[in-house]
Amino acid sequence: MWHTQLIGQNENARRYRIQADLRPLTFAEVLNHWETSEAFRAYYLELLADAPFEAFYWEHPGLLTRYLGKPYEFVLLRSASLATRPADAEAFAEFFDTSALVVDFENLGKNARLIAPTPRTDADHYKFLASFVRHAPKAQQHALFQRIGHRVNAAVNASHTLWLNTAGMGVIWLHVRLDSRPKYYKTQVYKRPDFLEKVRLVF
Repeated sequence: MWHTQLIGQNENARRYRIQADLRPLTFAEVLNHWETSEAFRAYYLELLADAPFEAFYWEHPGLLTRYLGKPYEFVLLRSASLATRPADAEAFAEFFDTSALVVDFENLGKNARLIAPTPRTDADHYKFLASFVRHAPKAQQHALFQRIGHRVNAAVNASHTLWLNTAGMGVIWLHVRLDSRPKYYKTQVYKRPDFLEKVRLVF
């Protein structure tokens, strides 16, 4: 049903789009699928788990409401340094609800929302996104992407760009960032708020 399209690569990065019925999925469709489609989440989780990097950063272009009809794309960037650091389960402990698979909260600067899984198995499974999608409980993987879809859909708006990514060198515990700026981005072109402006709408 869904087909992964590799639209750029080198030894340290992969750039992807996703197709269905020979056309690219839009950002709106992917966000809604994350929130509502178990089958799509399973496909997407496998896509990430199969990436050829032990650890990676996950980055998207900046989003505004008018870009939701543009072709969905993202980049995975190899990170050798993430792979060697020990997990820090204490960093977000104050936010961890033991009954919840996933929590979200504002960062200290109040300019980003962080979405993080709570400890359920070996701490090393939660160091970064790659280890999480390869080793964490499946129900928790699905819960994370359901929350991402819900939170991004709620946050994206017409006037303030939203950046969706993972970084993680400051705190070695997986946390997805819904950020008001591309603070930790490695993909230079994605730092531009207007990156998607000239990309053609799917419909």
